Amino acid sequence: MKIKNIVTVLLVAIILVSCAPAAKVVPTEISIPTSTFPPIPLTSTITPTPTPENIADAKDLPIWVSNFVQAFEGKVSVNNVQMDEVQLLDEIKNSPDSFIQSKIGKNQVVYKLLVINNIPLAVMGSDNKWRAILLRDMAEANNQVISSPVWDELIDPNDPHYSKYTELLKQVNLLTITADLNITVVFNDFSTQDWKEILSAWDEIKSQLDNGVIPDKYPYNWTPAERIYEFAAENNMAVRAQHLLDGNDFTEAIRNGGFTKDELMKILEFETSVKVLKFKGQTYSWNVADEMVLTEINKAGNGDYGFWNREVNLDEAVLLIAKTVKEHDPKALTVITENFVLEKSFREAEPDHREQFFVFLKRMKEANASIDCVELENNWWIYTMSEKEFMLEVHQKILDIDFCIAAPETTVFVSDYYPVWWIQPDKAQITDTPIVEQTKAYRTVAEVYTELPTMGMGLGEIWDKTSWLNFVTGNGNFEEVSDTYASIFDVEGKPKPAYYAILEVLYGAAFDSK
Repeated sequence: MKIKNIVTVLLVAIILVSCAPAAKVVPTEISIPTSTFPPIPLTSTITPTPTPENIADAKDLPIWVSNFVQAFEGKVSVNNVQMDEVQLLDEIKNSPDSFIQSKIGKNQVVYKLLVINNIPLAVMGSDNKWRAILLRDMAEANNQVISSPVWDELIDPNDPHYSKYTELLKQVNLLTITADLNITVVFNDFSTQDWKEILSAWDEIKSQLDNGVIPDKYPYNWTPAERIYEFAAENNMAVRAQHLLDGNDFTEAIRNGGFTKDELMKILEFETSVKVLKFKGQTYSWNVADEMVLTEINKAGNGDYGFWNREVNLDEAVLLIAKTVKEHDPKALTVITENFVLEKSFREAEPDHREQFFVFLKRMKEANASIDCVELENNWWIYTMSEKEFMLEVHQKILDIDFCIAAPETTVFVSDYYPVWWIQPDKAQITDTPIVEQTKAYRTVAEVYTELPTMGMGLGEIWDKTSWLNFVTGNGNFEEVSDTYASIFDVEGKPKPAYYAILEVLYGAAFDSK
């Protein structure tokens, strides 16, 4: 969801996570059911030690067990016996074989897992040492990805949230750049005169771009994006980049330049080319349009909102940007993102918005647009959650048009209002406590993206403490936490039941629950 340039993220890299003691694991490239998806980078293996570690000797076993049990209010039922964390820990130590499983994932890697109630808590790494399970382990076992947005300031070691934030980010293998490649960031210091100079020398500038050269005399700001790409490379993650076209993403120098439609199209081609050339070969997917159909519907009379929709033709702009990306970075995926499409009713927008979005997709297909995938954001409120069958039906329509399904952002609000629009809930729509409803919602989303041939599942945030919703509903910093509590790790960084629900679904999909 875009709120004042605060948006979300997603995509990935493969890590060799585990092996059975007798098996030699050979890294293989990820193989997702739809051949459109390119391979994900692999981590290097570690030479195994001769003797596998006993699970009872794993130093962090008490932490894994405690996090699991505390997520379910201090008690879990195992083999029809209610246990607290002390009892479960003792049971694992006394009967380890009943909790250890060896499985071959769909990626043909052998995994040795600590499993409680069909939920993996730990995995034996290629060094024959036990470590905490990660969402990416199970996603990769299923030949899929798991993604999350990233805040560039929080991956600065000088930031007070750095340690916990980066630890949680390692759950995923795809990072989504949100606003750090926006026009308002990369080109914020460009003056109107800079843009006029580029346009006046367009033939020369375009020749440079076509030859892979970024004109070097202009004041680009690459620092935030470079930090993210460096972090992703260090942690063997892929990168998804937003937003090449966003109705609100422009500077005063562009808006007040008196540019014609043709000139603005050249500005779009320039900003797209420069960003793609800067990070070509390092980017898994590029968002060529973000919520632009919704913006198109609401472009009139909304101030700055919808600038590009009003000033240039939407279809022409999307076709140009997608074509430009493929020319400069042909191995990267191109993605169209839209919000609210999966909601049966969203204020006055649905179903009209959803119908118009599908008309737009068909136009893009008929025009042979250089677009690979579609991503439907999942920003849910527990009081307005759609049924799984409806979500599957909507995604199937996209597959039928012959677009692949990209990993979406997912958040589930539990607050007594809908963020931004402050809608009051109809509490008759839920039957359980908010935390249970949140867990059910995340489980539903995970099931949708594992049952269909999709790229995988994505998160809209990794941690309540650093959620973009804190900016929307709070005072604009990470110290005032929103009571939407929409992510899968709580303010202290502890996993919620929703985290384990996703793990359970991914585990079942990767190993067919056998």
